Amino acid sequence: MSGFIQNISSGSIGFLIWCFLWGGGGILLVRSIFKVEKSEFLIIGLAAGIITESWIANILGRFLDPLLAFWLAACITFGCGILACLPLAKKKIPFKEMFPIVTWQWVMFFVLFYVFYMVARGMSIWDEFKTFPLVSMIASGDIPPHFPYDVSVVLDEHYLRYLIAAQFMRVGDLYPWTALAFLQSFTLSLSTVLVIIWVQRITKNLFAGFAGGVFHLLAGGTRWLLLLFPPSFINKIDSAIQRVGSGLNS
Repeated sequence: MSGFIQNISSGSIGFLIWCFLWGGGGILLVRSIFKVEKSEFLIIGLAAGIITESWIANILGRFLDPLLAFWLAACITFGCGILACLPLAKKKIPFKEMFPIVTWQWVMFFVLFYVFYMVARGMSIWDEFKTFPLVSMIASGDIPPHFPYDVSVVLDEHYLRYLIAAQFMRVGDLYPWTALAFLQSFTLSLSTVLVIIWVQRITKNLFAGFAGGVFHLLAGGTRWLLLLFPPSFINKIDSAIQRVGSGLNS
């Protein structure tokens, strides 16, 4: 069974199928269970899908081969979505009304994803000296993970993001640094669009929603803004800054 999973998961096609399973499952779950606006089903479902799939993978990964656990978690998420939507199938709702696509949401998501991926790719600004081995250990089946520099200690902290990156790494056959860059760009772009939708819903104003998205990007930390400046400028201000803690390593 694990050999079969290994074969179909190699390359980008397998990765896209895996993403379709948890993404589609999350969208179906949100469409059938939660009371949200029709324009919000797809983007919220995408977030719900990866969270649900990762929770299941976190449980299955303790007993099964990690690659099998990740694929099985995606299939379970999709299956739960199908079961939850069975009552809607009887209503014969047109596809466009069932899953309406809001163009600006997806354009913004993919534009932000590209920008953040190009920013994060190859840059050590998020404590990668610790997260690289952590992601690799989870991808190899160390769930829950142990502290990379002392394997006798179980890492009792939140590791959901690293679990998602480990799945990107294992299913997509990516390097750990590529998987982390993919994770950063995915979570930043998706969360920003979700904040815009949330603020818009509260204020009934799209401009306020975009303002909330900008605040979200800046309030969560601004280290990534340094990557937009030329190296000569960074070198000038670097000499005037005394770094401590993880800043010394990044």
